Amino acid sequence: MKDETEKNRTDKRKRQKIKTFLNSNSGVSPVIAVLLILAITVLMAGYLGVVVLSYEFEEPPPHIMMRAQVKKHNGQDIICIEHRGGESIEIDGLKFTSSEGDINVNQALKGETYEIGKTISIYRSGNRLYANKYPLPKSTSVSQLKKSSDEELNILIVDEKSNQILFEVKR
Repeated sequence: MKDETEKNRTDKRKRQKIKTFLNSNSGVSPVIAVLLILAITVLMAGYLGVVVLSYEFEEPPPHIMMRAQVKKHNGQDIICIEHRGGESIEIDGLKFTSSEGDINVNQALKGETYEIGKTISIYRSGNRLYANKYPLPKSTSVSQLKKSSDEELNILIVDEKSNQILFEVKR
């Protein structure tokens, strides 16, 4: 009987300790705080990952070195732009413009690669400016490059992918 009473008391104490432990709030706050901080960190890392990975990096323009010279064709000035160094580039990826508007690119240049040593000529025929291979065929009709002597003619070569100016000529 003594053993049974002792056993009952021990069981009662154990139940009391379990009840006290289950009803106690101590230790819960730090656990919840750690879980909240961990959840916030995971959410912020996910958001940052989405922002960084969705950013589109701009492609830099090709590195290219050009030189412009004025040469004569049938007694008239033409501008010759020579590729002197750097990357090769497809002519179809270039846009030729001037202070007067777009420059017509001759069919002979379509699909060509502008690489070291190649030269493009800019000339006027009638009221329009044209870009063609250099040297021009002898039969090419060329008129005065500038419409008037006091006019300034600006020519730009623009990379269409990056929309960056690769070369500028002022005449």
